[in-house]
Amino acid sequence: MQFALVDEVRREAFSKGRGTCPTCGSAMIAKCGPRILHHWAHAGRRNCDPWWENETVWHREWKELFPENCSRNLPYGA
Repeated sequence: MQFALVDEVRREAFSKGRGTCPTCGSAMIAKCGPRILHHWAHAGRRNCDPWWENETVWHREWKELFPENCSRNLPYGA
């Protein structure tokens, strides 16, 4: 996932980051290794997004062509 809520603010993953899922409210952990695309993952096994798929650099570059508020992983009601 590209964004998580950190202190109620949407943020991209950062080293040692912790946040909450904007969709289901579960705990999220930032994954920021040297060989992977920085992203957020649920702390436990959770499938809150039926459209989930692995995100590649190509996928992320396409998403960045659009304003951040067009991202699908907004909290409900936002």
